[in-house]
Amino acid sequence: RAVHEGGAKIPTDLASNGFGIPWGHTRSYSNLNTDNAQGLNGSSWILAQLKTLVFSGSGPGGLPATVCVVDGPITSLWFKLNGSGEYEPSFNSLYTLQHDDDPPGDELPRFVLTSPEGETWWFGDHTVSAVYRGKPLRVLDAAGNAAELAYDMLNGTLKSFVQTSGGQSAGYYYQCADVE
Repeated sequence: RAVHEGGAKIPTDLASNGFGIPWGHTRSYSNLNTDNAQGLNGSSWILAQLKTLVFSGSGPGGLPATVCVVDGPITSLWFKLNGSGEYEPSFNSLYTLQHDDDPPGDELPRFVLTSPEGETWWFGDHTVSAVYRGKPLRVLDAAGNAAELAYDMLNGTLKSFVQTSGGQSAGYYYQCADVE
């Protein structure tokens, strides 16, 4: 069973609501992750603001049979591939998930998650390198504010989260060190 403090998340370490897209580091712990060695803040720690996709099974056309959007131990979203090649949400979720294997320009194949409020997240799909696989690449809110996420090409850790709105930008920049 997942370790969770009375259904409440551990306090937020960092938060910003500028540029329309909330960002921060609200940590929660789960010992039921698919890979407990993963995590921006250490093994088994999940950031609510840094959603990731986990793929399982194989469906028609080589698509994952199931996709889980992980943002916490008890708040994840689940989608199953139907016979028409579309993802259906489980548990009556109003979110949608679509696969786009032919994005414009030189963009990576991706999954697109859309919230009922109109916020859209783009994630690297199951076919791309581990640096981008299942990780958020871009976020767009209903008002058109955008955020781009960049990753270290050697170890896949988050390098930056940069928001833009009305020609202005602000960002968080990360430097991760190997700990031995």
